[in-house]
Amino acid sequence: AFNEIIDIMTGGSANADAIDYTNTSPSVERINARSQLQNNKVFLQAEITAWLAANRPSHSYDVAACERDLGFLIDAVAADAQYGGNFATLNDAKLYFENAVSVLPADQREPTAAAFAHIGDCAELICLDTDIAGLKSAGNSETQSFAGGSAQAAVSAEVEGLFDIVANAITNNTMLLAPKVVMPDETDSVWGVTATAAHNQLEGIKDSVATGLLAHLSEFFQVLPYSETKCRRDTGYIIDAICHDIQYGGNAATVQTAGMYFENAVNTGLQIEQRMGTRDAFLHLAKIVEHVVGGKSITTTLFPRLKTYYTGDILTQYDYWNGIPSYQTAEAQDMVAVGANPNTCKEARDLVKIVANAVDDNIETRNTIPERIDVLQTWMGDNYITSKEVAETKSTILAESVITYLSSTHNALSFPEAKCRRDIGYIIDAISHDVQHDSNFGTLQSAGIYFENGVSVLPVDTKNQYADVLQLLGDVVEQVVQETPVTNATNYTLTPQNTVGTAASAVEGTQVHNLVAVIENVVRADDTDEIPLPTETASWVDSALRNAGTKLDNNTEELASDVTEFINSNFNVLDYNKAKCRRDTGFLLDAFSFDLNFGGNSASRWNADFY
Repeated sequence: AFNEIIDIMTGGSANADAIDYTNTSPSVERINARSQLQNNKVFLQAEITAWLAANRPSHSYDVAACERDLGFLIDAVAADAQYGGNFATLNDAKLYFENAVSVLPADQREPTAAAFAHIGDCAELICLDTDIAGLKSAGNSETQSFAGGSAQAAVSAEVEGLFDIVANAITNNTMLLAPKVVMPDETDSVWGVTATAAHNQLEGIKDSVATGLLAHLSEFFQVLPYSETKCRRDTGYIIDAICHDIQYGGNAATVQTAGMYFENAVNTGLQIEQRMGTRDAFLHLAKIVEHVVGGKSITTTLFPRLKTYYTGDILTQYDYWNGIPSYQTAEAQDMVAVGANPNTCKEARDLVKIVANAVDDNIETRNTIPERIDVLQTWMGDNYITSKEVAETKSTILAESVITYLSSTHNALSFPEAKCRRDIGYIIDAISHDVQHDSNFGTLQSAGIYFENGVSVLPVDTKNQYADVLQLLGDVVEQVVQETPVTNATNYTLTPQNTVGTAASAVEGTQVHNLVAVIENVVRADDTDEIPLPTETASWVDSALRNAGTKLDNNTEELASDVTEFINSNFNVLDYNKAKCRRDTGFLLDAFSFDLNFGGNSASRWNADFY
């Protein structure tokens, strides 16, 4: 299997072997479905082109790429049809997204989704060994194959649903609403004991293999994952900032540019594996800038490493490089302008180095980015200086005003959808745990996770609106547990309400509502003092387990200190936050204590999910 991947990577798709599905399957109907899809792959590829020509005549797209991509999708659906599940289809759907963002241009999403949905309708009839008749587009010159048997209604409908998974993901512009992964039933004896054992072994080593691969790449290859577009953009920002600071004096623009890589004093602009490479690239840029500002070719060897220059009344020993390598030939260096004096060249180099020295640090400190030095003001009128100082003193007020305006007028909420869904899931787990055990333990932990050292980790522009979201959630869960239709569900809900199970009473409805309100109040008040004391009324817990839980509670501080000391003594830690470690250790001990008391592992599990 790995050799096949290597062959395709080195020699292209022309080197790919034919797909071998074998005849192993839970049923004959599933084999028939796969055969029908493969026998009609060319027919369906011609159909999608003809359908788009008839139904989206003004749509401009790459026909060959579209037919190729449909072929990949047909292969994936055929695999899922034969073996069961949706694993291959979901993998194909993910090809349309990168870092959770669609790679399809906006004008291609609707036509692509509609075309795939149409192909799904055709595929259902094909798997039934039925003529697609009126579904066939006039421009499709290929002939439908009836060489295989019927897959019957259930499997054929399943095939149509697999095509819809991809169509819906493209329409929704996200994979978050896609169904969960369903693997083939590995316990089915049809696969054989040996194959099942091999599958289980591979599942068990996925993480270690991935880690080993990354380590191998780091050791033997110069690997730097980066976006060329973003790199060009950032380099442009740096050059603009240097031009400003060189012309007007100071370092204000450069310091501002360096700060763009940090959010709340934490480096969020670069991934860890990008930082060292980016730093080296910017140091190289600093040398280039020095030569360019001086009007000297960057590859020159005419200037000594050390020479004495007279610049006005200042005697300077200037360490000019004997040339640096150029790694591109597309753009010629502009030598028209007169070069600056050596002191100015060094100032330009040092400004670039401010950014270079900042980008590989995890935490922004004054050692990372120097104090801001404003432009020279000796040539400015007093009115300009006064206006500038007034604007600076009101910067915080103006920022808050913009945030308030966006929140109230445009419902602006800069909260990532994926994180919001994740956090709501944690809250649901917590309140479901607490309502079952008549406690508020899980809810308190969920509330505490929004604070670090007593300070909210939520962006300032999300706090009030996220509290409003939690207020809505409280109303919804109160209705859901009682199996009452959710108010205004058609306005917000994308999936139908599930009423399987026994409805709770109004007492439990109020209880879950109040639990969510605990988190809402803490977020809205922006204060951990709003977190109430823990409560639990269960009397059925075994005394030995209760004692064990109490022991853990009583020793939380000591155990947290032990963990911190163990890390300090046994590891060379670079980026390590002691306060977070102590906090998280406390959360873990609370969870262990609770699970000892009440059984199960739910509290420990959602603590693991926080990571």
